[in-house]
Amino acid sequence: MIFYCTTDCKLLFDSLKRYFKYILECNLESVEEGIYSSVNTLKIFLLNELHVKEEFVIEYSDLTNYSIVLLGLGDPNSLNLLEFSQLSNNLKNLLNLSFSQQLFSDDEIKSKLKNLFHSHGQDSLFEKLSNCQYYISNGIKLYSIGELDEETFQHNFIKPGKDSWNLFKERLNRYRYFLHQKCQINEIDEIFLLISSIDQLLDKMIDNIKSGEKSFEENNLDEFIALINQINEILLQIYRNLSSFDAEI
Repeated sequence: MIFYCTTDCKLLFDSLKRYFKYILECNLESVEEGIYSSVNTLKIFLLNELHVKEEFVIEYSDLTNYSIVLLGLGDPNSLNLLEFSQLSNNLKNLLNLSFSQQLFSDDEIKSKLKNLFHSHGQDSLFEKLSNCQYYISNGIKLYSIGELDEETFQHNFIKPGKDSWNLFKERLNRYRYFLHQKCQINEIDEIFLLISSIDQLLDKMIDNIKSGEKSFEENNLDEFIALINQINEILLQIYRNLSSFDAEI
């Protein structure tokens, strides 16, 4: 097993690193310096503070095969670092266990998923996806038949379309961990595979436009719209399932 720790509190990390080396006789590495793949489960130590946990699940949303130990000072829900007399035994016991502590309560997860789907003063997740499809598909169609000049095409259609797409991806990735807690993993993985396909298709279509070709392959645009619709359908099903799980979502 490989042991890592976040360094949100540098002094605490340095102290733990020395403690692991000289008392526990094993190495504790910094998460920020890079997590190395291993056939073994990674053990990661996090401060039991909301901003630390949120930053971790966003930064390492693709990470698998790890377990979490929460650290705290007098916190009954964490490994209490103030219990000096029991610290060595408590750590040794935890090092050999593969369980992972729950980072967020059910109420916190529900709240996060509400934030994902609802607008809170901004476009909702579905609106971002719809805006992307509207601007990109209509922009390419109109430009290809000479209804738009280059500047209007780029600034009024391609830019807002790509901005909406990037905001959609950023928002979805930010809540990926929380989706995994309440949804089928294969549903989430399929969405991100579709996102990757759309990224490649968008680059292809826009590169063709930049090369000076006003004509475009209609099947590419049809595929783009179909992929967007697939993502929309999966998200709608997830939203319905979450709504039945909790009427407030």
